Amino acid sequence: MVTHQYRLATPVIDDDNNRTKQPRRTVNDGEVNTNTVFLSGRKKTRNVSGPVSSTSQWWLVVPCLILITLASAPDLLILNDFIVRRYERQYGLDVSDRSQRTTCHQSSTSTPDYWYLHEYTSTGTDYNIVQQNAAKFNVKNSVATLIPSLFAIVLLGSNCDTIGRRPLLFLPFTGKVVRYSLMLIIITHDLPDGWLMVAHACEALFGSFGIVMLSALAYITDCTHESKRTRPFLIAEVVTLVARVVPVLAVGLWLQHFLYTIPTSVCLGLSVIGMLYVLFIQPESVQNMRNKSLILQITSIRLQPIIHCIQVFLVKRPGHNQQHLLLISITNILLLLMLFGYMSMFSLFAYGRPFCMNALDVGLLATTHAISACLFTLIITLLRKQQLDKAYSLPIIGLLALVSDLLLFGLAKSTWLLYMGAFIGSFFFITMPILRSKLSRLVEPHEYAIVFIAAAFIEAGGDKAMEAVSNAIYNASLHFLPGLVFLVLALLGLFPLLIMSYLAFSEKKTIPIISTINNTKV
Repeated sequence: MVTHQYRLATPVIDDDNNRTKQPRRTVNDGEVNTNTVFLSGRKKTRNVSGPVSSTSQWWLVVPCLILITLASAPDLLILNDFIVRRYERQYGLDVSDRSQRTTCHQSSTSTPDYWYLHEYTSTGTDYNIVQQNAAKFNVKNSVATLIPSLFAIVLLGSNCDTIGRRPLLFLPFTGKVVRYSLMLIIITHDLPDGWLMVAHACEALFGSFGIVMLSALAYITDCTHESKRTRPFLIAEVVTLVARVVPVLAVGLWLQHFLYTIPTSVCLGLSVIGMLYVLFIQPESVQNMRNKSLILQITSIRLQPIIHCIQVFLVKRPGHNQQHLLLISITNILLLLMLFGYMSMFSLFAYGRPFCMNALDVGLLATTHAISACLFTLIITLLRKQQLDKAYSLPIIGLLALVSDLLLFGLAKSTWLLYMGAFIGSFFFITMPILRSKLSRLVEPHEYAIVFIAAAFIEAGGDKAMEAVSNAIYNASLHFLPGLVFLVLALLGLFPLLIMSYLAFSEKKTIPIISTINNTKV
Protein backbone atom coordinates (compact mmCIF):
# COMPACT_ATOMS: atom_id res chain seq x y z
CA MET A 1 0.00 0.00 0.00
CA VAL A 2 1.30 3.44 -0.91
CA THR A 3 1.80 5.63 2.13
CA HIS A 4 2.29 9.35 2.62
CA GLN A 5 3.60 11.35 5.54
CA TYR A 6 1.74 14.42 6.77
CA ARG A 7 2.82 16.82 9.46
CA LEU A 8 0.09 17.31 12.06
CA ALA A 9 -0.72 20.43 14.04
CA THR A 10 1.69 21.45 16.77
CA PRO A 11 0.57 19.98 20.13
CA VAL A 12 -0.13 22.08 23.20
CA ILE A 13 3.09 22.66 25.17
CA ASP A 14 2.65 22.47 28.95
CA ASP A 15 6.19 23.53 29.82
CA ASP A 16 7.53 26.68 28.26
CA ASN A 17 11.09 25.51 28.87
CA ASN A 18 10.67 22.22 27.05
CA ARG A 19 10.13 22.47 23.29
CA THR A 20 8.26 19.45 21.97
CA LYS A 21 8.86 18.34 18.40
CA GLN A 22 5.90 18.08 16.03
CA PRO A 23 4.78 14.44 15.89
CA ARG A 24 4.93 12.48 12.66
CA ARG A 25 3.12 9.33 11.72
CA THR A 26 2.45 7.41 8.55
CA VAL A 27 -0.97 7.88 7.01
CA ASN A 28 -2.38 5.51 4.45
CA ASP A 29 -4.46 6.47 1.40
CA GLY A 30 -7.70 5.42 3.04
CA GLU A 31 -7.20 7.93 5.82
CA VAL A 32 -6.19 10.67 3.41
CA ASN A 33 -9.34 10.24 1.35
CA THR A 34 -11.53 10.52 4.42
CA ASN A 35 -9.70 13.67 5.52
CA THR A 36 -9.27 12.26 9.04
CA VAL A 37 -6.51 10.61 11.01
CA PHE A 38 -7.12 8.63 14.19
CA LEU A 39 -4.91 9.72 17.06
CA SER A 40 -4.40 8.06 20.41
CA GLY A 41 -4.76 9.88 23.71
CA ARG A 42 -6.00 13.09 22.08
CA LYS A 43 -9.09 14.22 20.21
CA LYS A 44 -10.74 11.42 18.36
CA THR A 45 -10.03 12.79 14.89
CA ARG A 46 -7.90 15.51 13.45
CA ASN A 47 -8.08 17.08 10.00
CA VAL A 48 -4.99 16.55 7.84
CA SER A 49 -6.09 18.08 4.59
CA GLY A 50 -5.78 21.71 3.66
CA PRO A 51 -7.33 23.79 0.93
CA VAL A 52 -7.00 22.36 -2.55
CA SER A 53 -4.78 25.22 -3.62
CA SER A 54 -3.27 26.85 -0.58
CA THR A 55 -0.37 28.43 -2.47
CA SER A 56 -2.39 29.95 -5.34
CA GLN A 57 -4.12 33.31 -5.21
CA TRP A 58 -7.56 33.42 -6.84
CA TRP A 59 -6.92 36.80 -8.49
CA LEU A 60 -4.10 35.37 -10.64
CA VAL A 61 -6.75 34.16 -13.08
CA VAL A 62 -8.21 37.66 -13.48
CA PRO A 63 -5.72 38.71 -16.24
CA CYS A 64 -6.96 35.76 -18.32
CA LEU A 65 -10.53 36.99 -17.94
CA ILE A 66 -9.51 40.54 -18.82
CA LEU A 67 -7.57 39.52 -21.93
CA ILE A 68 -10.22 37.13 -23.28
CA THR A 69 -12.90 39.76 -22.65
CA LEU A 70 -10.92 42.54 -24.33
CA ALA A 71 -10.42 40.31 -27.36
CA SER A 72 -14.00 38.95 -27.46
CA ALA A 73 -16.09 42.01 -26.52
CA PRO A 74 -16.05 43.71 -29.94
CA ASP A 75 -16.62 40.47 -31.89
CA LEU A 76 -20.38 40.85 -32.35
CA LEU A 77 -20.09 44.56 -33.11
CA ILE A 78 -17.36 44.04 -35.74
CA LEU A 79 -19.15 41.06 -37.32
CA ASN A 80 -22.53 42.81 -37.37
CA ASP A 81 -21.10 45.99 -38.90
CA PHE A 82 -19.12 43.97 -41.44
CA ILE A 83 -22.17 41.95 -42.55
CA VAL A 84 -24.58 44.91 -42.62
CA ARG A 85 -22.11 47.03 -44.58
CA ARG A 86 -21.51 44.15 -47.02
CA TYR A 87 -25.23 43.71 -47.74
CA GLU A 88 -25.80 47.47 -47.96
CA ARG A 89 -23.08 47.59 -50.63
CA GLN A 90 -24.53 44.53 -52.37
CA TYR A 91 -27.99 46.13 -52.67
CA GLY A 92 -26.74 49.63 -53.42
CA LEU A 93 -27.93 51.07 -50.11
CA ASP A 94 -24.57 52.13 -48.66
CA VAL A 95 -23.65 55.78 -48.12
CA SER A 96 -20.30 57.50 -47.84
CA ASP A 97 -20.93 58.79 -44.30
CA ARG A 98 -21.32 55.73 -42.08
CA SER A 99 -22.09 57.81 -38.99
CA GLN A 100 -25.44 59.01 -40.34
CA ARG A 101 -27.03 55.72 -41.56
CA THR A 102 -28.97 57.94 -44.01
CA THR A 103 -30.65 55.18 -45.99
CA CYS A 104 -31.94 53.50 -42.85
CA HIS A 105 -33.28 56.78 -41.42
CA GLN A 106 -35.05 57.66 -44.67
CA SER A 107 -36.87 54.33 -44.58
CA SER A 108 -38.35 54.96 -41.09
CA THR A 109 -41.55 56.97 -40.62
CA SER A 110 -41.83 59.95 -38.29
CA THR A 111 -45.33 59.04 -37.11
CA PRO A 112 -45.77 58.97 -33.30
CA ASP A 113 -47.39 55.55 -33.50
CA TYR A 114 -45.49 52.29 -33.77
CA TRP A 115 -43.63 52.49 -37.05
CA TYR A 116 -44.08 48.86 -37.98
CA LEU A 117 -47.90 49.17 -38.07
CA HIS A 118 -47.67 51.53 -41.02
CA GLU A 119 -47.15 50.90 -44.68
CA TYR A 120 -43.51 50.77 -45.75
CA THR A 121 -41.95 53.11 -48.25
CA SER A 122 -40.14 51.49 -51.13
CA THR A 123 -36.83 52.42 -49.48
CA GLY A 124 -37.97 50.81 -46.25
CA THR A 125 -38.87 47.61 -48.04
CA ASP A 126 -35.47 47.58 -49.72
CA TYR A 127 -33.62 48.19 -46.49
CA ASN A 128 -35.43 45.30 -44.83
CA ILE A 129 -33.56 43.05 -47.26
CA VAL A 130 -30.31 44.07 -45.55
CA GLN A 131 -31.63 43.14 -42.11
CA GLN A 132 -33.14 39.91 -43.37
CA ASN A 133 -29.93 38.78 -45.06
CA ALA A 134 -27.90 39.69 -41.98
CA ALA A 135 -30.28 37.64 -39.81
CA LYS A 136 -30.08 34.68 -42.24
CA PHE A 137 -26.28 34.80 -42.15
CA ASN A 138 -26.34 34.77 -38.34
CA VAL A 139 -28.56 31.68 -38.40
CA LYS A 140 -26.19 29.85 -40.79
CA ASN A 141 -23.14 30.95 -38.82
CA SER A 142 -24.65 29.74 -35.55
CA VAL A 143 -25.52 26.35 -37.00
CA ALA A 144 -22.03 26.00 -38.50
CA THR A 145 -20.37 26.59 -35.12
CA LEU A 146 -22.86 24.65 -32.98
CA ILE A 147 -21.31 21.18 -33.33
CA PRO A 148 -17.68 22.30 -32.82
CA SER A 149 -18.75 24.33 -29.78
CA LEU A 150 -20.58 21.39 -28.20
CA PHE A 151 -17.66 19.06 -28.91
CA ALA A 152 -15.18 21.43 -27.26
CA ILE A 153 -17.23 22.18 -24.16
CA VAL A 154 -18.19 18.54 -23.51
CA LEU A 155 -14.67 17.18 -24.00
CA LEU A 156 -12.70 19.99 -22.34
CA GLY A 157 -15.23 20.90 -19.66
CA SER A 158 -15.67 17.34 -18.44
CA ASN A 159 -11.89 16.96 -18.10
CA CYS A 160 -11.39 20.21 -16.19
CA ASP A 161 -11.00 18.50 -12.81
CA THR A 162 -8.76 15.83 -14.35
CA ILE A 163 -6.33 17.76 -16.55
CA GLY A 164 -6.34 20.98 -14.54
CA ARG A 165 -7.40 24.56 -15.22
CA ARG A 166 -4.56 25.84 -17.43
CA PRO A 167 -5.42 23.89 -20.63
CA LEU A 168 -8.94 25.33 -20.58
CA LEU A 169 -7.47 28.81 -20.24
CA PHE A 170 -4.88 28.28 -23.00
CA LEU A 171 -6.86 26.58 -25.79
CA PRO A 172 -9.54 29.31 -26.29
CA PHE A 173 -6.77 31.88 -26.80
CA THR A 174 -5.33 29.56 -29.45
CA GLY A 175 -8.73 29.46 -31.16
CA LYS A 176 -8.86 33.25 -31.09
CA VAL A 177 -5.46 33.46 -32.79
CA VAL A 178 -6.64 31.12 -35.55
CA ARG A 179 -9.89 33.03 -36.04
CA TYR A 180 -8.40 36.53 -36.18
CA SER A 181 -5.64 35.38 -38.52
CA LEU A 182 -8.29 34.02 -40.91
CA MET A 183 -10.38 37.18 -40.46
CA LEU A 184 -7.47 39.35 -41.60
CA ILE A 185 -7.21 37.25 -44.77
CA ILE A 186 -11.00 37.46 -45.33
CA ILE A 187 -11.02 41.24 -44.86
CA THR A 188 -7.99 41.79 -47.07
CA HIS A 189 -9.26 39.67 -49.97
CA ASP A 190 -13.02 40.30 -49.43
CA LEU A 191 -13.77 36.57 -49.31
CA PRO A 192 -17.42 35.38 -49.29
CA ASP A 193 -19.56 34.65 -46.23
CA GLY A 194 -18.64 30.96 -46.18
CA TRP A 195 -15.10 31.80 -45.11
CA LEU A 196 -16.46 33.72 -42.12
CA MET A 197 -18.27 30.56 -41.02
CA VAL A 198 -15.07 28.53 -41.45
CA ALA A 199 -13.15 31.01 -39.25
CA HIS A 200 -15.78 30.85 -36.51
CA ALA A 201 -15.99 27.05 -36.67
CA CYS A 202 -12.19 26.78 -36.29
CA GLU A 203 -12.34 29.00 -33.21
CA ALA A 204 -15.18 26.93 -31.75
CA LEU A 205 -13.09 23.75 -31.94
CA PHE A 206 -10.69 25.20 -29.37
CA GLY A 207 -13.42 26.34 -27.00
CA SER A 208 -14.86 29.77 -26.42
CA PHE A 209 -15.15 32.49 -23.81
CA GLY A 210 -17.40 30.10 -21.89
CA ILE A 211 -14.53 27.61 -21.48
CA VAL A 212 -12.30 30.32 -20.02
CA MET A 213 -15.07 31.39 -17.64
CA LEU A 214 -15.64 27.77 -16.58
CA SER A 215 -11.96 27.27 -15.81
CA ALA A 216 -11.70 30.64 -14.07
CA LEU A 217 -14.69 29.88 -11.83
CA ALA A 218 -13.24 26.48 -10.96
CA TYR A 219 -9.86 28.10 -10.24
CA ILE A 220 -11.46 30.69 -7.95
CA THR A 221 -13.36 27.92 -6.19
CA ASP A 222 -10.12 26.00 -5.66
CA CYS A 223 -8.41 29.01 -4.09
CA THR A 224 -11.15 30.42 -1.85
CA HIS A 225 -12.95 29.35 1.28
CA GLU A 226 -16.58 28.38 0.81
CA SER A 227 -18.01 31.17 2.99
CA LYS A 228 -16.04 33.85 1.11
CA ARG A 229 -16.61 32.69 -2.45
CA THR A 230 -19.46 34.92 -3.61
CA ARG A 231 -17.48 38.16 -3.63
CA PRO A 232 -14.66 36.78 -5.83
CA PHE A 233 -17.35 35.54 -8.21
CA LEU A 234 -18.88 39.02 -8.22
CA ILE A 235 -15.50 40.64 -8.78
CA ALA A 236 -14.82 38.31 -11.70
CA GLU A 237 -18.21 39.22 -13.16
CA VAL A 238 -17.57 42.95 -12.71
CA VAL A 239 -14.09 42.68 -14.24
CA THR A 240 -15.51 41.09 -17.38
CA LEU A 241 -18.18 43.80 -17.59
CA VAL A 242 -15.69 46.65 -17.18
CA ALA A 243 -13.31 45.07 -19.67
CA ARG A 244 -16.08 45.17 -22.28
CA VAL A 245 -16.44 48.95 -22.12
CA VAL A 246 -13.15 50.15 -23.62
CA PRO A 247 -12.94 47.84 -26.67
CA VAL A 248 -16.62 48.26 -27.58
CA LEU A 249 -16.40 52.07 -27.39
CA ALA A 250 -13.05 52.18 -29.16
CA VAL A 251 -14.21 49.90 -31.98
CA GLY A 252 -17.51 51.79 -32.30
CA LEU A 253 -15.64 55.07 -32.67
CA TRP A 254 -13.11 53.55 -35.09
CA LEU A 255 -15.79 52.07 -37.36
CA GLN A 256 -17.31 55.51 -37.81
CA HIS A 257 -14.53 56.38 -40.23
CA PHE A 258 -12.31 53.32 -40.80
CA LEU A 259 -12.55 49.61 -41.54
CA TYR A 260 -11.70 46.36 -39.76
CA THR A 261 -8.01 45.56 -40.20
CA ILE A 262 -6.70 47.51 -37.18
CA PRO A 263 -9.30 46.32 -34.58
CA THR A 264 -8.93 42.73 -35.79
CA SER A 265 -5.14 42.99 -35.51
CA VAL A 266 -5.46 44.36 -31.96
CA CYS A 267 -7.71 41.43 -30.99
CA LEU A 268 -5.12 39.06 -32.47
CA GLY A 269 -2.37 40.69 -30.40
CA LEU A 270 -4.42 40.43 -27.19
CA SER A 271 -5.01 36.73 -27.88
CA VAL A 272 -1.29 36.11 -28.31
CA ILE A 273 -0.60 37.92 -25.01
CA GLY A 274 -3.23 35.72 -23.34
CA MET A 275 -1.53 32.56 -24.63
CA LEU A 276 1.84 33.73 -23.30
CA TYR A 277 0.37 34.65 -19.90
CA VAL A 278 -1.18 31.21 -19.43
CA LEU A 279 1.96 29.51 -20.71
CA PHE A 280 4.49 31.30 -18.48
CA ILE A 281 2.66 32.96 -15.55
CA GLN A 282 -0.71 31.38 -14.78
CA PRO A 283 -0.33 28.76 -11.97
CA GLU A 284 -2.22 25.49 -11.80
CA SER A 285 -4.65 25.00 -8.91
CA VAL A 286 -5.17 21.24 -9.28
CA GLN A 287 -2.41 19.74 -7.14
CA ASN A 288 -1.59 16.57 -9.07
CA MET A 289 -1.14 18.61 -12.28
CA ARG A 290 1.12 21.34 -10.92
CA ASN A 291 4.37 19.69 -11.95
CA LYS A 292 3.21 18.70 -15.43
CA SER A 293 3.78 20.68 -18.59
CA LEU A 294 0.84 22.15 -20.47
CA ILE A 295 1.30 19.63 -23.29
CA LEU A 296 1.14 16.70 -20.85
CA GLN A 297 -1.99 18.17 -19.29
CA ILE A 298 -3.68 18.45 -22.69
CA THR A 299 -2.68 14.90 -23.66
CA SER A 300 -4.32 13.67 -20.43
CA ILE A 301 -7.79 14.39 -21.88
CA ARG A 302 -10.04 11.31 -21.70
CA LEU A 303 -13.63 10.45 -22.64
CA GLN A 304 -14.56 8.79 -19.33
CA PRO A 305 -15.09 12.05 -17.38
CA ILE A 306 -17.96 12.89 -19.74
CA ILE A 307 -20.05 10.19 -18.04
CA HIS A 308 -19.23 11.65 -14.63
CA CYS A 309 -20.73 14.98 -15.72
CA ILE A 310 -24.12 13.32 -15.83
CA GLN A 311 -23.61 11.18 -12.75
CA VAL A 312 -22.82 14.16 -10.52
CA PHE A 313 -26.45 15.27 -10.81
CA LEU A 314 -27.73 11.78 -9.99
CA VAL A 315 -25.73 11.24 -6.80
CA LYS A 316 -27.89 10.88 -3.71
CA ARG A 317 -27.30 13.84 -1.40
CA PRO A 318 -28.60 14.66 2.10
CA GLY A 319 -31.90 16.47 2.51
CA HIS A 320 -33.13 18.26 -0.60
CA ASN A 321 -29.62 19.00 -1.86
CA GLN A 322 -29.89 16.83 -4.97
CA GLN A 323 -33.19 18.41 -5.94
CA HIS A 324 -31.82 21.90 -5.36
CA LEU A 325 -28.69 21.10 -7.37
CA LEU A 326 -30.82 20.09 -10.34
CA LEU A 327 -33.21 23.04 -10.03
CA ILE A 328 -30.46 25.64 -9.66
CA SER A 329 -28.67 24.15 -12.67
CA ILE A 330 -31.89 24.31 -14.72
CA THR A 331 -32.45 27.90 -13.58
CA ASN A 332 -28.90 28.77 -14.55
CA ILE A 333 -29.43 27.28 -18.00
CA LEU A 334 -32.72 29.12 -18.59
CA LEU A 335 -31.23 32.44 -17.51
CA LEU A 336 -28.27 31.95 -19.83
CA LEU A 337 -30.61 31.16 -22.73
CA MET A 338 -32.46 34.41 -22.10
CA LEU A 339 -29.23 36.37 -21.83
CA PHE A 340 -27.69 34.86 -24.98
CA GLY A 341 -30.82 35.42 -27.02
CA TYR A 342 -30.84 39.05 -25.87
CA MET A 343 -27.14 39.66 -26.57
CA SER A 344 -27.24 37.95 -29.98
CA MET A 345 -29.91 40.40 -31.18
CA PHE A 346 -28.58 43.46 -29.37
CA SER A 347 -26.50 44.94 -32.22
CA LEU A 348 -28.58 43.86 -35.22
CA PHE A 349 -31.83 45.11 -33.65
CA ALA A 350 -30.28 48.48 -32.81
CA TYR A 351 -28.89 48.78 -36.35
CA GLY A 352 -32.37 48.27 -37.82
CA ARG A 353 -35.38 50.53 -38.13
CA PRO A 354 -36.51 52.77 -36.49
CA PHE A 355 -33.35 53.26 -34.36
CA CYS A 356 -30.79 53.03 -37.20
CA MET A 357 -27.88 53.18 -34.76
CA ASN A 358 -24.30 53.19 -35.95
CA ALA A 359 -21.39 51.32 -34.38
CA LEU A 360 -20.65 54.08 -31.87
CA ASP A 361 -24.29 54.30 -30.77
CA VAL A 362 -24.37 50.55 -30.15
CA GLY A 363 -21.10 50.86 -28.23
CA LEU A 364 -22.57 53.58 -26.02
CA LEU A 365 -25.67 51.48 -25.38
CA ALA A 366 -23.53 48.49 -24.39
CA THR A 367 -21.40 50.76 -22.19
CA THR A 368 -24.52 51.97 -20.36
CA HIS A 369 -25.32 48.34 -19.67
CA ALA A 370 -21.84 47.52 -18.35
CA ILE A 371 -21.33 50.63 -16.20
CA SER A 372 -24.77 50.32 -14.62
CA ALA A 373 -24.08 46.66 -13.78
CA CYS A 374 -20.80 47.63 -12.11
CA LEU A 375 -22.46 50.36 -10.04
CA PHE A 376 -25.29 48.10 -8.90
CA THR A 377 -22.85 45.34 -7.98
CA LEU A 378 -20.59 47.71 -6.06
CA ILE A 379 -23.47 49.24 -4.11
CA ILE A 380 -24.94 45.86 -3.14
CA THR A 381 -21.55 44.45 -2.16
CA LEU A 382 -20.83 47.44 0.12
CA LEU A 383 -24.28 47.70 1.69
CA ARG A 384 -24.84 44.00 2.39
CA LYS A 385 -22.30 42.93 4.97
CA GLN A 386 -23.71 39.43 5.38
CA GLN A 387 -23.29 36.67 2.83
CA LEU A 388 -24.94 37.66 -0.44
CA ASP A 389 -26.09 34.13 -1.24
CA LYS A 390 -28.11 33.49 1.90
CA ALA A 391 -31.45 34.10 0.15
CA TYR A 392 -33.00 34.20 -3.32
CA SER A 393 -34.30 37.77 -3.07
CA LEU A 394 -31.44 39.31 -5.08
CA PRO A 395 -31.51 36.69 -7.88
CA ILE A 396 -35.28 37.10 -8.24
CA ILE A 397 -34.96 40.90 -8.40
CA GLY A 398 -32.21 40.47 -10.99
CA LEU A 399 -34.43 38.22 -13.10
CA LEU A 400 -37.30 40.74 -12.95
CA ALA A 401 -34.86 43.43 -14.06
CA LEU A 402 -33.87 41.35 -17.11
CA VAL A 403 -37.53 40.72 -17.97
CA SER A 404 -38.22 44.48 -17.75
CA ASP A 405 -35.26 45.11 -20.03
CA LEU A 406 -36.59 42.62 -22.59
CA LEU A 407 -40.09 44.10 -22.48
CA LEU A 408 -38.76 47.62 -23.05
CA PHE A 409 -36.67 46.44 -26.01
CA GLY A 410 -39.61 44.53 -27.45
CA LEU A 411 -42.01 47.48 -27.30
CA ALA A 412 -39.58 50.37 -27.79
CA LYS A 413 -40.17 52.91 -30.54
CA SER A 414 -37.66 55.48 -29.25
CA THR A 415 -33.95 55.23 -28.55
CA TRP A 416 -34.24 56.47 -24.96
CA LEU A 417 -36.33 53.39 -24.10
CA LEU A 418 -33.42 51.20 -25.17
CA TYR A 419 -31.13 53.06 -22.79
CA MET A 420 -33.67 52.75 -19.98
CA GLY A 421 -33.96 49.02 -20.65
CA ALA A 422 -30.18 48.60 -20.62
CA PHE A 423 -29.95 50.49 -17.32
CA ILE A 424 -32.65 48.44 -15.61
CA GLY A 425 -31.49 45.13 -17.05
CA SER A 426 -27.95 45.62 -15.77
CA PHE A 427 -29.13 44.60 -12.29
CA PHE A 428 -29.47 41.06 -13.67
CA PHE A 429 -25.70 40.54 -13.43
CA ILE A 430 -25.98 40.17 -9.65
CA THR A 431 -28.02 37.00 -10.25
CA MET A 432 -25.51 34.64 -11.85
CA PRO A 433 -22.66 34.89 -9.29
CA ILE A 434 -25.08 34.21 -6.44
CA LEU A 435 -26.50 31.13 -8.15
CA ARG A 436 -22.99 29.87 -8.89
CA SER A 437 -22.05 30.30 -5.25
CA LYS A 438 -25.15 28.37 -4.18
CA LEU A 439 -24.24 25.57 -6.59
CA SER A 440 -20.74 25.26 -5.18
CA ARG A 441 -22.16 24.91 -1.65
CA LEU A 442 -24.19 21.84 -2.58
CA VAL A 443 -21.38 19.64 -3.90
CA GLU A 444 -18.09 18.14 -2.82
CA PRO A 445 -14.81 19.97 -3.59
CA HIS A 446 -13.83 17.54 -6.38
CA GLU A 447 -17.13 18.30 -8.15
CA TYR A 448 -16.71 22.08 -8.38
CA ALA A 449 -15.80 22.26 -12.06
CA ILE A 450 -18.35 19.65 -13.11
CA VAL A 451 -21.35 21.55 -11.76
CA PHE A 452 -20.27 24.60 -13.78
CA ILE A 453 -20.12 22.52 -16.95
CA ALA A 454 -23.91 22.62 -17.38
CA ALA A 455 -23.67 26.41 -17.53
CA ALA A 456 -20.64 26.31 -19.79
CA PHE A 457 -22.35 23.72 -22.02
CA ILE A 458 -25.20 26.16 -22.55
CA GLU A 459 -22.75 29.03 -22.88
CA ALA A 460 -21.09 27.28 -25.81
CA GLY A 461 -23.88 25.24 -27.41
CA GLY A 462 -26.87 27.19 -26.15
CA ASP A 463 -25.28 30.45 -27.24
CA LYS A 464 -25.19 29.27 -30.86
CA ALA A 465 -28.60 27.65 -30.72
CA MET A 466 -30.25 30.71 -29.19
CA GLU A 467 -28.51 32.97 -31.68
CA ALA A 468 -29.95 30.90 -34.52
CA VAL A 469 -33.45 30.81 -33.01
CA SER A 470 -33.46 34.51 -32.11
CA ASN A 471 -32.32 35.59 -35.57
CA ALA A 472 -34.91 33.31 -37.18
CA ILE A 473 -37.68 34.90 -35.08
CA TYR A 474 -36.39 38.37 -35.91
CA ASN A 475 -36.29 37.55 -39.63
CA ALA A 476 -39.84 36.17 -39.57
CA SER A 477 -41.32 39.09 -37.59
CA LEU A 478 -39.34 41.93 -39.20
CA HIS A 479 -42.31 43.18 -41.22
CA PHE A 480 -44.83 43.39 -38.38
CA LEU A 481 -43.08 43.33 -34.97
CA PRO A 482 -39.24 43.26 -34.96
CA GLY A 483 -39.17 43.29 -31.15
CA LEU A 484 -41.13 40.04 -30.93
CA VAL A 485 -37.97 38.08 -30.17
CA PHE A 486 -37.46 40.07 -26.95
CA LEU A 487 -41.05 39.49 -25.86
CA VAL A 488 -40.60 35.73 -26.38
CA LEU A 489 -37.43 35.81 -24.27
CA ALA A 490 -39.25 37.75 -21.54
CA LEU A 491 -41.96 35.07 -21.50
CA LEU A 492 -39.24 32.44 -21.04
CA GLY A 493 -38.34 34.20 -17.77
CA LEU A 494 -41.53 32.89 -16.18
CA PHE A 495 -39.99 29.44 -15.69
CA PRO A 496 -36.84 30.45 -13.74
CA LEU A 497 -39.03 32.81 -11.69
CA LEU A 498 -41.25 29.93 -10.60
CA ILE A 499 -38.25 27.68 -9.88
CA MET A 500 -36.45 30.29 -7.75
CA SER A 501 -39.66 31.04 -5.86
CA TYR A 502 -39.93 27.34 -4.98
CA LEU A 503 -36.25 27.18 -4.03
CA ALA A 504 -36.62 30.19 -1.76
CA PHE A 505 -39.54 28.48 -0.01
CA SER A 506 -37.84 25.10 0.45
CA GLU A 507 -34.22 26.16 0.99
CA LYS A 508 -34.44 25.73 4.74
CA LYS A 509 -34.72 21.97 4.17
CA THR A 510 -31.32 21.72 2.48
CA ILE A 511 -28.35 20.34 4.39
CA PRO A 512 -25.12 22.23 3.64
CA ILE A 513 -21.93 20.30 2.92
CA ILE A 514 -19.65 20.39 5.98
CA SER A 515 -16.12 21.39 5.15
CA THR A 516 -13.37 19.25 6.60
CA ILE A 517 -11.47 22.43 7.42
CA ASN A 518 -12.49 23.67 10.86
CA ASN A 519 -15.84 21.89 10.46
CA THR A 520 -17.38 24.97 8.86
CA LYS A 521 -20.50 24.93 6.75
CA VAL A 522 -20.03 25.29 3.04
